[in-house]
Amino acid sequence: MKKQLLLECLEKVKKLRRGEVCELTVEGAGVLRAFVEARRKVANVSDGERQLQQKVERVLDTWGSQKDAGTPQRRPETKSQSPHTRTQLTLRTAIDKLKRGQWGEVSPDDLQLLRGTQTALTNDSAAQNKQSDRLLNLLTTVLDRYDAWLSEQEAAPLGTAEPADGSSETASVFSETEAADGEPPAKEVVVVNHLDAGKAFSDGTPGHKTMIADIDVDTYVKVFNFEGETELKGDVPGDVLINVSGGGIKVVGFISGHIVAEGDIVVEGNLQGGMLVSNDGTVTVDRILLGSTVVSKRHDVVTRHVEAPKTLFAWGRVEISGPVLGGVIYGAQVEIEGKVTSGEIHVCGRLKALAFEKGRRGAPIICLCGTLTCENYGRFLDGEMSDKRRNVDQLAAQIESLERLHRFARRMANDCYRTAVFYLLGGVEGASGAMNLQGLQTKSANIKQIIAIAEGVGKYFHVVFEDDGTRDTPQLGAFVEENLGSLTFTEDEVKVLPSEFGAVHIRYLLDRCAELRAMITRLHGDHKKERGPGFLKDTYQKNVSEWRASLGDTDREINEMISRSGIDEDVLEVMHNDPGQLPDVLDKNLEEQSASDLQSDRQRAKSPLIQLLKRSADRHRKSMVQGAENAENAERDYADLRKALAADSVVLYGDMLPGTCEVRARRYDPEVVITSNPDKRSGFDTGMAEVIVVADEISTDTTFRLNGNMIQRVV
Repeated sequence: MKKQLLLECLEKVKKLRRGEVCELTVEGAGVLRAFVEARRKVANVSDGERQLQQKVERVLDTWGSQKDAGTPQRRPETKSQSPHTRTQLTLRTAIDKLKRGQWGEVSPDDLQLLRGTQTALTNDSAAQNKQSDRLLNLLTTVLDRYDAWLSEQEAAPLGTAEPADGSSETASVFSETEAADGEPPAKEVVVVNHLDAGKAFSDGTPGHKTMIADIDVDTYVKVFNFEGETELKGDVPGDVLINVSGGGIKVVGFISGHIVAEGDIVVEGNLQGGMLVSNDGTVTVDRILLGSTVVSKRHDVVTRHVEAPKTLFAWGRVEISGPVLGGVIYGAQVEIEGKVTSGEIHVCGRLKALAFEKGRRGAPIICLCGTLTCENYGRFLDGEMSDKRRNVDQLAAQIESLERLHRFARRMANDCYRTAVFYLLGGVEGASGAMNLQGLQTKSANIKQIIAIAEGVGKYFHVVFEDDGTRDTPQLGAFVEENLGSLTFTEDEVKVLPSEFGAVHIRYLLDRCAELRAMITRLHGDHKKERGPGFLKDTYQKNVSEWRASLGDTDREINEMISRSGIDEDVLEVMHNDPGQLPDVLDKNLEEQSASDLQSDRQRAKSPLIQLLKRSADRHRKSMVQGAENAENAERDYADLRKALAADSVVLYGDMLPGTCEVRARRYDPEVVITSNPDKRSGFDTGMAEVIVVADEISTDTTFRLNGNMIQRVV
């Protein structure tokens, strides 16, 4: 149990007179509800305890009917509010642990508070409103995830078991609240530094700073360092930098200077032109105004008004209870209860706002980017982190290549089985017809593989040529080598094909491999020498289109041969649409024909052609197994690297978050841009594109979603 929070709430209840209303926050009601549930398990209680418990239950019964009770406080506290009423940091901290999957850090106290709050919101239906509904849904989601994790650990949930004799921390809390003259216990968070701005910043000489908390600056400031939780009354001028280590800071005043804290930053006032950076906490501020920088490197940013900040960044959620009037915002998840006028919002998870409106500075730009990085707020990556990020990209390309090779090997194996069935059950032209079919299928499978490599390379170089700032990099070189390696694999597969499968087809495939190799090398050379995309747009794309036309002709010829073979319709259906069943179909018919009374059937079943096709299929199946193992290893390394980058708050990948990367609003003005590429802003109003620009006002609830590297309008 969060003892200090519980004591404060119980003291409120104890002092409550008949007819008075007890104002409780959500976390206050939650901790009292958890407390009552725990005390119900105790058999022997004193009369004083019983009376206080009954009084708590009456307060909770009426809590739901209070106006606006249970609504999460989005704004910083006024001077009359307690710290828990202001930000509900106790509840927020417990929720954040579960949201980030820090299961091992969740204490029994955290669970009692979370489950108690969930019960309070569920039971007190009169308190339900839009905000409390969202909080209840959030609590249900994170607790379900925790319970799922807990079941995997085969352990009992923390914080639910009571000692056999009924004694618990709650007993000591009740006795403490019964002692009217007793001293309250020590607070969980002790403020070490109580500062007055008028006195604290009077001394010192400004010095030149070019970097503050990994962010480039060019300013002259006086530096003041504090250790532990800090409270400051008064304004922070522009020539002041406050560093707080080992804790957070609360400021009652206006800020135009700079604050860097290890923990939470809470500001009862506005920020304009200054900087707030929390290394491991949440930033809560009344209003974020022109030219400001706000960064929460690992958690959330909460405010009620945003107007043209230089940068607003949150590794977790950005929660804005009012409007956004310009500026640049980055967040894993962004929720805006008001309207967005102008500005840019970059999100790798979900973005929700009331409306996106065009203002004097233009229409808003929404980037559904799929990733969030520390570079967004200005941090430069060191060599190790840069290598990890580059390795993630390389592994992604490697996995894609391995999956492509796996599909290729599976198709080659299925083609061998299909030809064997064709020869065994139909094959009006006998062995020569079967060999012709296998040659055509081999040509089709391999040319598809070659075209897939060519199109992947073409798409990549199309992006590279469009980026004027890109020069030859190790990443580009690695991409080229990876694809040339895939092409070499295809060449090697073609070279070992039996000549019976068609020497003409084999020669055609080897020529296409050599042609593509030369074109990829040419593209890389053109990029190094800055010749532009002329070859890519003309010769390269023209050749790939010709290969596709040849593939279409080959596939039509294959289908015609199989259709006129005289094979039963059921088997034809498998051959065309369910090739995974072909090995079973082949084995069944081989067994039947091997035992047939007809010599011709027995000869076909034992023919050298059937043995050749089965050997070829087995070879491709072995390639599938080996490829699957390689892909599994690459996927494991890929997942580990991504987790490491996210754990160090370097790169957060949108597919690691629940749900999809999308934006939703009730209205979009004309010229609002939704893009998947922050460097691209031009486009048209269409159903799916890399960039969608709204042409006519959208006045109904509409969602745009990131699908691959495309923006899709969800109908």
